[in-house]
Amino acid sequence: MPVDVQTAGAVYIESIPAEGATFLSRQIVVVKASAIKKDPGFFEELKASQRYLGYSAIGILRDIEIETSDIISLQYGKENTFPILVLPPVTGRSGDPEFKPFDSQKQDFPELSGDFGEFADIIFGDRKISSVVERLSRILLHDVAYKDILSKDLHISSSSDEFSENLKLYPLKEILRFFPSCSIMHSKRKIGHLVVSPDKGNFINISLRELGIIANAMIAIRLLAERQLQYFELEKKYRDQLVKDLLYNRVHSREEVENRAQSFGWSFENRVVVMIISPETSEKSLLDTSIVKSRVKVFFPYVAYAEVRNSIVFLISPAQNDDRVKDNESFYETVLQIADELNSDSSGKVSIAAGGFRDGILKVHESYLEAQRALKVLRMYSLENNVAIWDRLGSYKLLSTLDIYREASTFCEKQLGPLVKYDKEHNSDLLATLYALEKNNWNLSSTSSEINVHYNTMKYRYKNIADILSIDLEDSENRFNLALSLRLYKMSRS
Repeated sequence: MPVDVQTAGAVYIESIPAEGATFLSRQIVVVKASAIKKDPGFFEELKASQRYLGYSAIGILRDIEIETSDIISLQYGKENTFPILVLPPVTGRSGDPEFKPFDSQKQDFPELSGDFGEFADIIFGDRKISSVVERLSRILLHDVAYKDILSKDLHISSSSDEFSENLKLYPLKEILRFFPSCSIMHSKRKIGHLVVSPDKGNFINISLRELGIIANAMIAIRLLAERQLQYFELEKKYRDQLVKDLLYNRVHSREEVENRAQSFGWSFENRVVVMIISPETSEKSLLDTSIVKSRVKVFFPYVAYAEVRNSIVFLISPAQNDDRVKDNESFYETVLQIADELNSDSSGKVSIAAGGFRDGILKVHESYLEAQRALKVLRMYSLENNVAIWDRLGSYKLLSTLDIYREASTFCEKQLGPLVKYDKEHNSDLLATLYALEKNNWNLSSTSSEINVHYNTMKYRYKNIADILSIDLEDSENRFNLALSLRLYKMSRS
């Protein structure tokens, strides 16, 4: 896009101007965010009208609470060849937005072109995003910052202590609310935010030249961030591979673990335990990995982790004197705190399961197997607080272990096979009735109320189940066998 043409000013509109409205040529067209939210088609029509109206840019005035990503995406393809900015809420005496023409006292750079030449030496030189921020700040005579979502770094070039302190103090959501900002995108993924301090007074002072320079800075940052993103993706690949090799028992020497782990600053000198954090249901859903990791690191700063299928698996090796893991109850209380932190977040509920502690990292695969079984029990029996610690599961540990053996399968088939077959052939639900009976301690009245059938119907089903299975349901040993087989059958079907 060109950066060597100065805008004639800014015009505030509330509807699409007629095709002959040539007065908009080289102007910044400003619309309210509330108008876009009310009618999204209005914004698309406005963008299309640029072909015949000839305005230089669109400014979206954030007069209501609305996410930037909902109303704007800066594009550089065929569909959109002009800048689109989100402007902070400002008002004049009349309550309507006021705009001031380009300030001629600002520095001019006649040698600049539209091919991000302002930042070419940085792109091919030191390759630092901080250098782009400093250069942009010098050109615009504005305080400028870039918040890197990938590395969590904050690059600031500012002569104002207040601007710097605000950016360091406020959370990202508040920063984007109060300061003019643009999102840096990569493959539809938001990787950072460019933030600029507003002009003093109740006006927006900006030129097309400045818009072009900002756009070029964004291109430069995006190019540099892509290199950074490639590094992060490569690091993630090797990090995940190390954790998975440990979980699947593919590493057989401590020396290999230490050599590979030191690249990530990990140390496994003490006891190790595996903790799995997964969406509350086993259905396909995504965790906000950055939030999950940050919450866990509050309690265990040097934890190792990897994304395994739909979960995040943590390898925790706490210090020997860490009171949070001094015994099973202490560890359980710590995990409960992590669960409370995550479940209070709006991104969705989670389930947390942990195996038992192991004395050496080479045995961590055993803890992983226990954590998997604990998660399975947690989902089957909806344990309290959505947390399951292997060494606190009691008799459930036996159930989670038995289902992998052939004897368990044979036992289930002998106890429940005739009833499962009958349900399939007669399209009935006697197995579900049996589950309800066992859950209600074989009380016919309570069971009939739970499954919403008449008491006489319940008596009929009870007799029918006994006949099909050829057993006496009043016998305590038969009831125990059925209760055990029902749990094993449910677990085998998960």
